[in-house]
Amino acid sequence: MKRGPAPILDLDFPYPPSEDRYWLSVGARIVLSLEARRYREQVAAIVAQYTGPPLEGRLSGHVTFHPPDERRRDPDDGHMVMLDALMHFGAFDDCEQIRNVEFRRGPVAPGGKVVVCVEDAT
Repeated sequence: MKRGPAPILDLDFPYPPSEDRYWLSVGARIVLSLEARRYREQVAAIVAQYTGPPLEGRLSGHVTFHPPDERRRDPDDGHMVMLDALMHFGAFDDCEQIRNVEFRRGPVAPGGKVVVCVEDAT
């Protein structure tokens, strides 16, 4: 059986807030919610443990969402939140680098978590 390339980034993150709660309208402006800012801080602390420079070149990845419970969730919820947070804290420079990403729903995990595995796509 042929295996894919070795991961160049393989990290676990807390389960993200819903995209509905990530952004707030304040007058004519759209801003990050307090919950989103706290989530970004958690992601920043995890990405800071990754000691390498931002990933370069074309990337592909697998993102597995392990929800905290069995409640129904929108299958797209959280995808852009994760990519935005990873890019914001320097895991890679631009979402344009990502050529292919597969999002999966994994089994329930206490408290929820997201497993992100990034590979070189060249």
